[in-house]
Amino acid sequence: MARESNGGALAKMRSDRGLTQEAVAKRIGVTHSTLSRLESGSRRPSFSVLCLLGEEYGVTDGAVMAAFREAIGRRRARRNGRKVA
Repeated sequence: MARESNGGALAKMRSDRGLTQEAVAKRIGVTHSTLSRLESGSRRPSFSVLCLLGEEYGVTDGAVMAAFREAIGRRRARRNGRKVA
């Protein structure tokens, strides 16, 4: 759960609701590995997965997209050697 301690917004949405990656992945029809990659910003979601995550977390698709963009930014910063809060 290192992503959560790094402030990952997608992981935080999930954990704030007391859900595991395994449970969410199963409910939206993706693998645990896929959800993990989405939360870390190493995989880009399809529009349908964004919609399913929004429904699952009770937020708008825009909120899920903003969280995903934050994950990509953290990943790029780490890759470029910048410290990520």
